[in-house]
Amino acid sequence: MDDFHYSAEAENVMNLFYQAEAMVYVEGPDDICFWEIIFNKASSLKVEIKDVGGCEELKKYIDRVTDEDLQIIIACDADFTT
Repeated sequence: MDDFHYSAEAENVMNLFYQAEAMVYVEGPDDICFWEIIFNKASSLKVEIKDVGGCEELKKYIDRVTDEDLQIIIACDADFTT
């Protein structure tokens, strides 16, 4: 994936474009279905789930959560390695 990313300010309002309460970022497209089920069963939070294109891209979001105060959810499964 390329180096393009939205600013922290844009990321923090991205959910509004989807009429969701929060954005959830996952590794890949196969993870979306899994996490949709988890959030539907375990939470009343309305979320929009987006894949970021792999483990390395997800790591960048993890770093940005602390470095830029992103207000997003990152969901990773057992095969995620740091």
